[in-house]
Amino acid sequence: MSGYLESQRSVLEELETIENALASRFKRNPQLLPTSLVNNIPIIPSFKKRSHQETILQQHEVKYFVSKYKELAEGSFDVDKKQHKNQDVLQDELKRLDDPRFEFKEFDSLLSSIRQHHELYPDTNNEDISQVYKMFSSGGPISQEEGPRRAKRRYVLSVAAEAQINPDTLFSPAEEYGKYLDLTQFYDRYRTLSKDSELTYVDYLTKFETLKVQDESYLEDLKEYLESFLSRSQPFLDLNEVSIKMDKKVEQDLAEDTSSDATVDGAVNDKGEIFCLACDKWFTKESVYKGHLTGKKHLKNLKKSDSVVNTKPLTAVVLLKVQYLASHLNQIKLDTIANIERLASLTERERMIEDSATRTEENELTAVESDDDQDSNPQDDDDDDDDDAYGFKNLPVGADGQPMPFWLYKLQGYNKSYDCEICGNVTYKGRAVFNKHFSSAKHQQGLKCLGITDEYLSLFKSIVSIDEAVELWRGVKKEKRIREGDTENAVEVEDSEGNVMSEKDYLELKKQGLL
Repeated sequence: MSGYLESQRSVLEELETIENALASRFKRNPQLLPTSLVNNIPIIPSFKKRSHQETILQQHEVKYFVSKYKELAEGSFDVDKKQHKNQDVLQDELKRLDDPRFEFKEFDSLLSSIRQHHELYPDTNNEDISQVYKMFSSGGPISQEEGPRRAKRRYVLSVAAEAQINPDTLFSPAEEYGKYLDLTQFYDRYRTLSKDSELTYVDYLTKFETLKVQDESYLEDLKEYLESFLSRSQPFLDLNEVSIKMDKKVEQDLAEDTSSDATVDGAVNDKGEIFCLACDKWFTKESVYKGHLTGKKHLKNLKKSDSVVNTKPLTAVVLLKVQYLASHLNQIKLDTIANIERLASLTERERMIEDSATRTEENELTAVESDDDQDSNPQDDDDDDDDDAYGFKNLPVGADGQPMPFWLYKLQGYNKSYDCEICGNVTYKGRAVFNKHFSSAKHQQGLKCLGITDEYLSLFKSIVSIDEAVELWRGVKKEKRIREGDTENAVEVEDSEGNVMSEKDYLELKKQGLL
């Protein structure tokens, strides 16, 4: 085949491969879609929730795939006219291959050239393009011994995306794949600039965007970090649009600040000094002020003051931009503060357990969809998915609404199971949940089905076996009968002859006419 037609065929094949790669990722995890689309598209609730690390990495991968798709399409096709850019070359190539008499001369010539090429270069590796864009291909070939194909979570990226996205350098360890801010270096720089040794890191995080520092490099670096964090934590966010809105907001804030500022052009203070807005300077006398109006320096500053932004110090402008970016990251800032306070309350052993659990999560095995499963029900994949090395699946949700850490999971005994035969052989995870279920309606209904009355239900707490419950109930009923008998014999009466007996015996003898 000619070089041009082969290149177009290769482009079309790669475009189709990218489309299939995107579809397979959205099928496996619909949460990869941008938030604006997720809120408008009904997502099947039975889809398994993926880890934050896996989701953020695949979002970056999807972003790369979309840009690659646009680059290939724009390079080969005129999208507006819906045709090839080199339409004349394409028509010439198709005309050359036209064979109305079916003699296949051109075909045989091309086939012969292909054979000669492979004879000269027998080691040529014709790589399957679909494998390059396949999920988990960055971890190498996936072996299938028994059951579904499985791979480690950390290899979720494809070979094509791994060349552009490095998971090890994308986020720092403290950022935890975009969950938290890492402002430790800026905290140290601020303490050096302000010489405030008593300021804690939590206090700095609480108000870092409002701290005024006359150091342009510090504020510029802080602004660049916040922009970088936004792009890394929200891959689908359009930073150009954010930048345009930020500039408009800053200019508006500066205009409002200038209109309310007492130091307007020509303002006179209590000392009789006159202020020049363009030069940002006070003059002691009116004659000096008027004399400088025709000077070169004033005229030069006057040209620069066309924009409202230029009438303010650069540090004030950058600080407003920092505040604008920080407003977009307010929730992450609050999460960062909460996480730092939580870590401060942990013991050294608990921190080691948590770090070990984090490393274990990255090496956990997860199900990999094979080529034969493309048309299968996505709900079926969840049955064999994400079974970790410890034998449990979904971690319970903690008090903060987030999945419970592994160390706390074990500390509270959720890794242990308890069965209750009375509830219908139901298994409960954790001792606290197991103890709580004894007062549930399900357990009490099971006791009532055994004939146990409401007044004696409290006696059967901690009983989970039907045989034990039946045996205990028999004992309770026997004790009840004995107790009732003792009550009847407690009342004594005397007959006409002075014989003392229980009231029960007296009534029986009287009924029989023996008294």
